[in-house]
Parts: sequence; C-alpha cells; structure tokens
Amino acid sequence: MITGAETRFPATWEGRYLGINERFGASYTAIQNPYLRDMITQMEREKVDGGMRCTVNVLVDAGATNLTFTDPVEEESVTTPPGMTAQIANSKFTGSVFVGYDRGADTYFIDLTAGEGSEARRIDDVHFNELGERLIEAIDDREWLKAKVVITKKAPKKKAQTQPELV
Repeated sequence: MITGAETRFPATWEGRYLGINERFGASYTAIQNPYLRDMITQMEREKVDGGMRCTVNVLVDAGATNLTFTDPVEEESVTTPPGMTAQIANSKFTGSVFVGYDRGADTYFIDLTAGEGSEARRIDDVHFNELGERLIEAIDDREWLKAKVVITKKAPKKKAQTQPELV
C-alpha cells in the first residue's frame, strides 16, 4: 500500500493546489461550477473502506476511463446537474457511471448505464458521506484487494553441480 499519496481528478480551478500534478495543470479541465468543485473535493477527501482509500480511488480501482465533467454555469445547475461521467469495465459492472449533484435536494445521485439494451439504473438521495459506499456497492469488484504478480524477467536456471568422482 502506498501511503502519503493522494489521487486527484484531472480538474483545476483558481486556488486549487494539485501538488505533484501541478506540471499537468494546463491539460486539466477547468471547472467553473462551485457545486462540481465541492463534489470533486469531497470525492478526493472522503475516506471509505475504513480509511484505506478515498471515494476517488473507488473509481480508479474499478477501472474508470474516459472521465468527463458536466460543468454548467451556476444558474443552470438546477436543470443541468453538475457531475462527472466515467466508463467502467470490470467483473462487477461494465458501462457508464454518472455521479451528479441534485441541487434541489442537496444530495448526489448515481446513474448506471450498463451498455446497449440494458435499462439505466439510478441511485438517488446519496449524501456526501455515503457516496463512496454506494459506488462500492454498484461498481467495485474488490479486485484491488488481490495482489497481482507480474514476472518481468525469468529467473536464471540453476546450473547442475558436478559431483566429484569417487575413486
């Protein structure tokens, strides 16, 4: 387990400290919506799994790719919810996940779309401190808990030792 490392979304805004990722800041998505900023910050800080990881790590460990942000101007946040979309492909869930903010209820929601022909599923009324656990229930196959061994170079074969002759 790597300790002291933080996972950050590729998003930036004025005053956001990216730490070691600061050198990539120019390629990150600039976020304007304050509700989306709060959601990103909460997902990067809110601990799950007994403090072993943060909510953002649930997405990373589930194999999230193609991360995009929905960043409406603040006045449109009621009709167009701010949020983020990611593609997930693992043994538990394959499809699209949208985590959005419901401004009227002051809660989050999770939309799960599992590919063509599948009916979308929504998890409503998710409070900020429940978001990580709801994502774990929906998309986390727990593969991150299993050690993976990759052999990069085969070990040399032992040379047979010659036995001295008995005379």
